[in-house]
Amino acid sequence: MLGGCRMVEEVERRFKYSFHLATAPTEKLEDFLTDTAREKSQPMPLRVALPYECQLRYISLPPTPPGWSTKLDEFFEVDGKIKTAGAAGAILLKAKGRVLACTFGFGHTLLDGDKRESDFGLLVAANSLSDSNVKLVEKANLGSVIRDATQAAGITRLQEFNVDRALSLVRRLSGREKDGSGAISGASSVTVTSKFDIDELHTLASTLVELYDDDSYRDTAFIILDKIRPVDAVSAGKLDEELLEDINSEKPSFELGAPEITTEPVGFMTMPGSGKRVQLPDVTLTIYKEAFGHFGTIDDLSKCRVANYNVDGKYKLGEWSVYRGLVGSLEYEKARYAINEGRWYRIDKALVESANQAFAAASKGLDKAFLPWPLVTGGKKNQTIVYEVEELYNKRVVDNDKERFVLMDQMFVAVPNMPGPGIEVCDLLDVKEKRLIHVKKSGRRSSVISHFLMQGMNSAKLTRLYDAVRDGFLQHVVAAVGHESAVKLFADFPAGWTVEFKFGDAPIASTKDYTIPFFSRVTLDDVKREVEALGFKAVEVSFIKLSNPPVPKP
Repeated sequence: MLGGCRMVEEVERRFKYSFHLATAPTEKLEDFLTDTAREKSQPMPLRVALPYECQLRYISLPPTPPGWSTKLDEFFEVDGKIKTAGAAGAILLKAKGRVLACTFGFGHTLLDGDKRESDFGLLVAANSLSDSNVKLVEKANLGSVIRDATQAAGITRLQEFNVDRALSLVRRLSGREKDGSGAISGASSVTVTSKFDIDELHTLASTLVELYDDDSYRDTAFIILDKIRPVDAVSAGKLDEELLEDINSEKPSFELGAPEITTEPVGFMTMPGSGKRVQLPDVTLTIYKEAFGHFGTIDDLSKCRVANYNVDGKYKLGEWSVYRGLVGSLEYEKARYAINEGRWYRIDKALVESANQAFAAASKGLDKAFLPWPLVTGGKKNQTIVYEVEELYNKRVVDNDKERFVLMDQMFVAVPNMPGPGIEVCDLLDVKEKRLIHVKKSGRRSSVISHFLMQGMNSAKLTRLYDAVRDGFLQHVVAAVGHESAVKLFADFPAGWTVEFKFGDAPIASTKDYTIPFFSRVTLDDVKREVEALGFKAVEVSFIKLSNPPVPKP
């Protein structure tokens, strides 16, 4: 397809090219360059006439010692003798009315990233490959912030790379073209091996643009690319404007979460950049707005920050900008966009509907009968108000109603052939209603909540599928309620049992509704479907009332 059609008797030469596509508004070739590249790069004169409009721009870089030579100099007499030189080159050309760049060396650094189609290579690869002849997939999962590149030993099916999860974000595809004519790898740019020489680049470029505009990939497993897609910088800027207007309104649809992972219990939080020196058990968008006032620009959201500290207040666990901590979604030009850890994503309509329906079916709202999550004193001088840590809160719940709840937090059950102490089947066991309850004080962070949901699903799956795990769980229950009651309790496992996720959280200020971030609802959709398929009665989500933290005076 992309290999070309030159017929020669000998083994044909192949050339490796990397192409980038400029956004549609870009008309002049030089407009695809950065300001610095336009100023410093030199246009190279043509040696022979070419059948298409083009420019070759280049910058030669002086020889410099590479970073690793400095380390070697500590042990060997390198004395600056090791140097490397680099060069950046890009052929700018037009095809099908679009501006492209074919780059060489460090040529990609000459291009203005804000004017580049970020999904160009990915869609070209999806339309060039068969979903059964993929070699490498680089992906991220928005539910676990895991990014990896998986390479198969040979050509294989896309599904073998485990990209069918709802939150899989494919960033690169590699393999051989459908007709076997050459290799292709696509991300923001596309790299191809082709028989086309430089004087035929316009033909190759035209094919690439046609592939980018094609939507035949939607008839294959590559349709997953449309579920969640990062937006380019220009679109992100427009969405930021909508975001700013939304959060300054009386009823913002966004909330403030914690984008930093911490394995330690959080003591208190502070608001650097807000103008208020306060220590709070939690920081919501409402609290920050009351302290700071009106956010005038996106820069304000970046300068205003949130920090959390350990329970004793001795050291900081993490710090992040308000912008990076925002979670929520908005509709813009008839499409749904969600922000997650400072990045905007366009969300497929069907995925939005499925995730929202799953949450609506599972959510029971605020559990008014459940023990509220208390504020306690902590910090260096035991004078700072903090939320009680989860382990102590779970114990408090059990002590408050020993007839109903059994403490399972820190009660590990060994799993066959799995190293380590094993798993916690749940945090609390409701023996009256047969509920495996998992408890989490929500930080409104999508990846943390999604990970929490997946943990609950995995413990349910292991308990359902492994007799040894179920027997180990039963032993803990027998120790708490006695053999006869435990056996009676397990008589209808799992058909009569519910897996419940309880979040300690505050409601959305504008609606007073309790919810979880959009990407976590996507994970919940997966978890609900899989756990109920294992035979459990239901998967439910409910919320625990958090005691109201003090609000700093403006």
